[in-house]
Amino acid sequence: TRRQFLILGVAYILATLGVIALASLIGPDADEIEAITSKTEDMAEVLANPLVQQDMLLRLALTLPVSLVFWHTPALVLWGHVPAVKALFFSLVASWRNLGAFVVYGLGWAGLMLLLAVVARVLMAALPVPALVDGVAMVTGMGLAAGFYASLYFTVIDCFEPPDQTVNLDTPTSGQS
Repeated sequence: TRRQFLILGVAYILATLGVIALASLIGPDADEIEAITSKTEDMAEVLANPLVQQDMLLRLALTLPVSLVFWHTPALVLWGHVPAVKALFFSLVASWRNLGAFVVYGLGWAGLMLLLAVVARVLMAALPVPALVDGVAMVTGMGLAAGFYASLYFTVIDCFEPPDQTVNLDTPTSGQS
């Protein structure tokens, strides 16, 4: 299992480096992004810059397929004892077959994160104690992250486990009257 996880780790590193290289080739120039971030002190100004937004969206769009390919692989290697290459293939197929469900899943989590950001902004405006707002936002963010990672288990189960054969208690089975 360790060898398979090592293979997965190396494959993920290579895929991530490929995403970075591709984003550097087709995206905004890294020197321009560096100039924007170095001369602007306010992070809100940096994030409002269209060039920075374009770079972030491109990197997100290129990273998303890599994430979907690797989505189920750790569980398949650990619990299913599937070799790393097969786990990548099975994860790719499961992600593709359930793409609509994963879009809804991702939009739901993105909505929760956006809601958390809005609530944090409202609290910052309403409360004059920034440390309190930061603490509440950090604890809430950690809870949200824990919920997200816990929900990953159910995505694996729903994609790879057969449905339970439950007994219907309303209809009598053979031998009962």
